[in-house]
Amino acid sequence: MDPVGHRKWTVLVVAFLVLTSAGCASWFTAEDEDKVSPVIPEGTYGSYGARLPAADSPGRMIRLRLARDRRAEMLTDFMDETPAVVETGTWDYRLGGTVRVALTGRQDRAYEKPVVMTFVVDGEGLTALKFDRDVWGEEGLRLLRNPSVSRPVWRLLQIRYPDSTALAPEDPSKYALVLSADGTVTVLADCNRGMGTYLMAGNALIMRKLAYTRMICPANSLFDQYTSALQEASSCMLRDGRLSIFFKADSGVLEFEPAGEE
Repeated sequence: MDPVGHRKWTVLVVAFLVLTSAGCASWFTAEDEDKVSPVIPEGTYGSYGARLPAADSPGRMIRLRLARDRRAEMLTDFMDETPAVVETGTWDYRLGGTVRVALTGRQDRAYEKPVVMTFVVDGEGLTALKFDRDVWGEEGLRLLRNPSVSRPVWRLLQIRYPDSTALAPEDPSKYALVLSADGTVTVLADCNRGMGTYLMAGNALIMRKLAYTRMICPANSLFDQYTSALQEASSCMLRDGRLSIFFKADSGVLEFEPAGEE
């Protein structure tokens, strides 16, 4: 490197050290922090959700999708026979590290003015800073990132119950689960196959309209226990590459691993 180039490089390094030692706050003013950032951290994209109480239904599942093209979709499912409400709009990432969502309408109408919500982002999800407390409650709104469960075929390891009993299939390859990205679920339950739909919102999970073929399985089959547990799915957890699906009322858990592992 020539002497002039070396001096320029030294000046740049010194300037960087001065700025970083002064702290991030010196980079932006309070007004700057609310400006749209041209760069979005990679981990911001994806789906987030939660299960919340509701006055006139068993509850409500909330799922917020932040797409790479900056479209936003908020789905509210009241866990009953009524159709889910799907609101659409846009989102952006602000210099201060917040996500701003502007919902502009739903299936049947456009809003007169956008419904705006602001979230702070962390490694596990989104926490609402600005939101309508009449809609979401005084306790606040926390949306967890959906676990990535839609890629592998999951193979059943065991069904565990609160009394410490466990049922393990003699042949795990006959008990499988596929949670597809389009919201469909495919089940292999011993000698029968099934299909249905599922909704995941954060770690909350429900399965619907599960229908199976009706072949008669061997006497040692876990068809009944396995399919009953799936119908009662309430939440899930992904840890160390394995999937756990918990039943309602803490009545048990299904444990899976990716198919192909020994």
